Amino acid sequence: MVNEELKDLIEGGLADIRLGTKGFGEAIDRATRFLLIQASLADVKLGFEEELAKKNTLCDGYFHDALKNSEAKQVTEKKLDAGTDVDYAKSRENKEILEAEIKYLRTLMDIFGNAHVTYRQIAKGD
Repeated sequence: MVNEELKDLIEGGLADIRLGTKGFGEAIDRATRFLLIQASLADVKLGFEEELAKKNTLCDGYFHDALKNSEAKQVTEKKLDAGTDVDYAKSRENKEILEAEIKYLRTLMDIFGNAHVTYRQIAKGD
């Protein structure tokens, strides 16, 4: 779900985290870059979270329909039937994939946030 441009930005940023001999001289530039990457990731994450809200509603709707259409007598049996419904299962899978993407973006945001702070401290000489 993450587009190629964002993947390139992430990979370039991860490569820049490594501190080499040039790293000290470029510390303020790197700190700025990491902050910009973090902002880009936050923007993508917001879009994913908006999409997740829609997927949650859709998933709940499929589950409700599956419960309603179940011929089982007991609630537990109806829930089991609903859990095996093809539309509900696919909807839930799509929702879980999106949740994993959001978690991945949060992790990257933490990494680049920490890199920003580290390089900002290097630039200050702390």
